[in-house]
Amino acid sequence: MQTYLKNRYKTLIAFPKQNGAVLISVVTAMISVLMILAVGNGMANGIANQLKPTTTGKLEIVYAGEQSLHSSDAAFLENMKGIQKVTVGSTSKMGDGEAIFNHREMQVSLASTTSFPKIKMIGQHQKVDAKSVWLNKQAAWLLPLERDQLRGQTITIEGKQYQINGLYQTNLLDGGNLPDVLMSKAAFQNLGITVPNNELIIKFKLPQGISLKGFETKILSALALRSPAAQKGQFAILDNSMLSDSMHKLVKNISTFVVAISSMSLVVSGLSILNNSYANIAMRSPEIALRRVLGASKKDIRNQFLGESFMLLLCGVIIGAVITELVIFILGLFKVKTALSFIQIILVGAIPLLIGMLASVGPANFAGSKNITDLLRTDYS
Repeated sequence: MQTYLKNRYKTLIAFPKQNGAVLISVVTAMISVLMILAVGNGMANGIANQLKPTTTGKLEIVYAGEQSLHSSDAAFLENMKGIQKVTVGSTSKMGDGEAIFNHREMQVSLASTTSFPKIKMIGQHQKVDAKSVWLNKQAAWLLPLERDQLRGQTITIEGKQYQINGLYQTNLLDGGNLPDVLMSKAAFQNLGITVPNNELIIKFKLPQGISLKGFETKILSALALRSPAAQKGQFAILDNSMLSDSMHKLVKNISTFVVAISSMSLVVSGLSILNNSYANIAMRSPEIALRRVLGASKKDIRNQFLGESFMLLLCGVIIGAVITELVIFILGLFKVKTALSFIQIILVGAIPLLIGMLASVGPANFAGSKNITDLLRTDYS
């Protein structure tokens, strides 16, 4: 076996131009596809980690109904097995109020600056105090001409006047659910606008033998039967992992699609060995004829070309995988998130190997089936 491999290696390096071109095409294709896959995996994992709930062992149950929740609505849950603590909170950051601006009356949504800390002012601005407010750039009741003349004007909210300091905008993660008017926490509280308590936050340790889905169902059933609020509304689990999972799946699907398109280069590199094999047969006709004269069978000739093709493809796959891992390591030093599993490397590497070997069968059989007389008459002899 060692002698066979050594002979195939010597044959491959004897034709550096043809075999080198195939090797480079396989290596390049491997690196491109694996890097796309690695970066896509890194992006998907990064998004999932950012959107993942900040703590484990916590459920958020939202109540939608005509009344606010009370601590008594959560008290009986604390006696359930696995539940460690239950608190009543609020999912709402905003309240609704009446406002007058430029002699027009409208309903506006209000919130304090502490509820939306990640905001960006448009142009110069002053710090918001108890007598000033910021307006949302996307507020539907703001006319385009008014936006350029807002600074210093007044707006009346719930019968109280405030000075407008300018416009603001927030980042995409706020989901577009932004208040029309942003003010200080003290001003927001002084308006007397009530924000309903409509969320139960449950800290738990999953009981042994119970799935998370079963545990959630048990809690919802208990609330539906025993909570006074359930008579005028309903409860629903707020699944924090849903957005994380959906975004992770979306990025993975995009990455898979891009990999599928770029995998065409693997197909091309695998098929390139077809032309290389036929060219080798033409150039090596004297060698094939000599081996046949010395007793080599048609099967020996066929296996020789198949073996050389496999070695060439395998070397390209291995070199491409090694270079990719090196690039991933270097990117990691610069804090670029990538992820690539050994299984993914194997699957990607199998494509050029499989296609290349299938493409080599025809030329190998052709080389083995040629008559010695035809081989000696070739122009390359």
